[in-house]
Amino acid sequence: MFSRPVVISFILAIGLIIFSEILIIWIAKKTKAVDGKLSNPWKKQEKKREKTTQVVCKACGAENPPENNFCGSCGKPL
Repeated sequence: MFSRPVVISFILAIGLIIFSEILIIWIAKKTKAVDGKLSNPWKKQEKKREKTTQVVCKACGAENPPENNFCGSCGKPL
């Protein structure tokens, strides 16, 4: 059906493909690319929101950012 050189070259090609896949996986594990420690570029990045404590105005009860000196709602000092 197939000549001997064709079968040998087919087997060598399959062996080369398998070896290259194993080598790629080994390199990826050594560089920790598949360890889950590096971010996935295709995954949506979640923004880490820093919790800032809001300052509540004693006069009107509105919440204000901590860097404000005066209430954004009623204008009284915080």
